[in-house]
Amino acid sequence: WHERPFTHTERNYEDIAWAPGGEDCWWDQPSELSLTFEHCCNESLPGGLGSCWSSGTGLSFRACCSAASLPPSDLPRHRRAVATLSTTPYRVNELWLVIKSLAQQTYAVDAIYLSIPLLFARDWSWYDVPWGYAELTDRLRINRCEQDYRPQTGLLCALQHEPDPSTYILVVDDDMVYHPTLVDRLLRHSLRQPGAMIGAMAYASAGAVCRRRDSHGTCVVPNLVHSTFGILFQRRFFDAGIFNYAAAAKAYASLKPDLPSSDDYVATCCMIQGNLWYESHLARKAIPRVFLRDNMGSRMISDLAYGHGALFSFHHDVFWYHHNNDDPQSIQEAEEVCLRALSALWGPTLWAARPRRVAAVDLPSI
Repeated sequence: WHERPFTHTERNYEDIAWAPGGEDCWWDQPSELSLTFEHCCNESLPGGLGSCWSSGTGLSFRACCSAASLPPSDLPRHRRAVATLSTTPYRVNELWLVIKSLAQQTYAVDAIYLSIPLLFARDWSWYDVPWGYAELTDRLRINRCEQDYRPQTGLLCALQHEPDPSTYILVVDDDMVYHPTLVDRLLRHSLRQPGAMIGAMAYASAGAVCRRRDSHGTCVVPNLVHSTFGILFQRRFFDAGIFNYAAAAKAYASLKPDLPSSDDYVATCCMIQGNLWYESHLARKAIPRVFLRDNMGSRMISDLAYGHGALFSFHHDVFWYHHNNDDPQSIQEAEEVCLRALSALWGPTLWAARPRRVAAVDLPSI
């Protein structure tokens, strides 16, 4: 976590360097010039290292270091791909860098959904609709949602507008600037492992399906992926059950029938634990989940990630998180409750790795 690269909202997107930069800048140059990405694209210096651009090479920071220096993806465009995110009223007007980084992907997504509910359920605040983002890209869709699904609003509202089961859906966060090659890299992993969810950064080690087992070997805490760094789903993974929080709440209540239980509280716990909720629905169907350990070069926006109005908090005592006292007061509390609810709903073997049977057919080229 401490190795995350950071940026801030006042940063100009064009001034951010993205490795490896323009490869033509570093090839076929005299060795005595020491022209390398690491040497020339130094962000601590405005415009990088000036001597790299004043040496008669005709190069520049924009041509060699910025997102514009990276070549377009050469992947075929056989299927639709979209990105989706949500946010809170406190930062809805601070997402310029986030949206621009999604609009500047080397594999251009077909749509970028900014899904915002009519009301913010935590404190009943209204959202100012940020129409100004339209100047960044004509692929942006500001999606008003009747219900606030907490951090899951981005995905669940986008599902209603993307009916094609073959569509790729990239779920991202509202406090990250994403590397221009993020979509391309996740799609390449998906092509190597078709039919699987691809997660950029796992909680535990890459490839592991479980974080903790009980004394009998049953997985009680699964490995999950951080939505912060990007999760690539396919529309076919989800059916109407993804909206059925009531089933989990009733299953949780059945664990202690002699004690009162709040369905709203349990549902909110599972909403706050977005990746846990998504992945449980995939695990139930034995859809493979690929866990990587790679931040993909993304950069956290420090004044959003640790500022007022985040979608959730890891800690009980963070003042800007728990506006609603009926909510779980931390993500750990939400995880514990939702894990118990899911175990009661689908049984203790939910997270076990299971074999899949697939059919393959060789289709003629068109």
